[in-house]
Amino acid sequence: METGANGIAAGRTPPPGAVGPGAIVVLLWFMPLAGTQSGPDMQCKPVVEDRADQGWLRVRPHADAFLQCTLTREELASLLREFLHRPEHGAIRYQSLFLGRLVEYPWLSRYLAEQATVDPNWEAIGRRAQDGEINAFVRAIFTSADAIALLRALLDGTAYTVTGVSVEKVLVAPANSIGWLENSRTDLVPYDAMIHLNLQKE
Repeated sequence: METGANGIAAGRTPPPGAVGPGAIVVLLWFMPLAGTQSGPDMQCKPVVEDRADQGWLRVRPHADAFLQCTLTREELASLLREFLHRPEHGAIRYQSLFLGRLVEYPWLSRYLAEQATVDPNWEAIGRRAQDGEINAFVRAIFTSADAIALLRALLDGTAYTVTGVSVEKVLVAPANSIGWLENSRTDLVPYDAMIHLNLQKE
């Protein structure tokens, strides 16, 4: 299980009385994005990696894993289409696409957090802070009809469609501490996770 610097499990809220350390954990979760870059002037070089023999794809917002970048919806869609349209990939049947961390796609992170804030089940689930339950909650959000349509649109114009989603390592934080949410509420919301898309070639 992933843990913060003070040993509190990622995806869990700090125990009562741990306000100080809890604040540090939230800060540490966001620190990797402090140097986030995006756009043509920021030298971000997104790449798609693949293992044809195993049928999977992996998107990296930058070829250098030590430089933090983000991708917009349009940038991600363009990257995937360009890769899948290459002649050398035509005969391959990819079965999964690993996007990595949701915070590398702020629009997806925002979608997750906003859906959680209006879901009547989230308050109790977030308060219990059980990893498996939180993962299942986030998976349910991303397998809803609206979310699947959003993800399938990334592959429009290719031979692939998204048939399912799996998630792991969900992180939560106060809504008002997540810059791109523009939300003043202090409620804890899920904002990050590792996300895998199941693919089917038409």
